[in-house]
Amino acid sequence: MGRGAATQPVGAVRRLAFGSSLLAVAAGAVVLLIASRGPTRGLAAPVALSVQASFDRAPISFGDAVTARVIVRADRRAVDLARLRFDEDLAPLARLGSPRTWTVARGRLAVVEYDVRAACLVELCVSTTGPRKLRLPRVRVQAPRRGGGIASAVAAWPVLAVSGRVTAADIARISPPFRHERQAPSPSYPIAPSRLALLLEVAAGVLGVAGALLLGRQVALHAGARRRRAEQRSELALALALVREAQTRPQADR
Repeated sequence: MGRGAATQPVGAVRRLAFGSSLLAVAAGAVVLLIASRGPTRGLAAPVALSVQASFDRAPISFGDAVTARVIVRADRRAVDLARLRFDEDLAPLARLGSPRTWTVARGRLAVVEYDVRAACLVELCVSTTGPRKLRLPRVRVQAPRRGGGIASAVAAWPVLAVSGRVTAADIARISPPFRHERQAPSPSYPIAPSRLALLLEVAAGVLGVAGALLLGRQVALHAGARRRRAEQRSELALALALVREAQTRPQADR
């Protein structure tokens, strides 16, 4: 009786352990099956260089500013980002300034954003039959590989539709409509031109009188200084001066 009771718990434990093993094997098989069918991008090695090109707005009208944006993703261990080079041509769009660049890095991955402001300012950008669809040349990005060689990536710009601001119906009118007044607004001045001219004439007269008074004062000071120097000469100096002066006089006057 006691031996059968001891054997029964041992068999139950064995069956429980065997069932747990089967469940573990089944779970492992399921995990392997899901992993084999699921995406493996996280396990793959990062791409050395990739590029994407876009516009911040579309479509646009003639004269509107648009930002041409290039996004570069790079493996910092594979390429030298300090020597990253952008080769892009936005023609027929006109650049509105110098490009701006931002870099964000996390681990091996680095994301570089390259922005250029541009606008359609030439007749080639528009069409008389409707919006002109611009297809810009592909943008190319290059960077030296750390192990040697050059890594490059190419991206195509999306089609940019540009519409004109004047329609054929507007051109056909004898008097085309304008959004603003065609006459220049009346000028405004802090001081009226006639009053300013009068003030300048008065200032010129005051300055002329002041100059004349200053000149007269200087002449008077100079004459007084000469007179004082003559009065301060001694009798001997005066006699010598008269003798020197007599040499130039006629004999009768001497």
